[in-house]
Amino acid sequence: MQADRHHMVGCGSVASIREQTMQRLKLTPGTKLYYVNNKEQSKSGKHQVHHLDCEWFDDVKNARRLGSHESCHSAVKEAKKIYDNVDGCKHCSPECHTG
Repeated sequence: MQADRHHMVGCGSVASIREQTMQRLKLTPGTKLYYVNNKEQSKSGKHQVHHLDCEWFDDVKNARRLGSHESCHSAVKEAKKIYDNVDGCKHCSPECHTG
């Protein structure tokens, strides 16, 4: 069951933190809130870019908010201002995933 993947982070679940963030930021329709992981992927050494509601993004506290973007392309571009080695998540941003 996918819900089992989400573990507790600080004082609330990842899902509740996501919901609170989405409500607080009042995102523009058609945009998503993107983050880049601070930790590199163990196999690729890349920093993954996820949107906030990605089921594989489970560590909000160890990521940097990239802001609201209409696509992963602009989010990845923003992440590359922070890290040289960046990739889109193959699950939530497959069009920006390079492998």
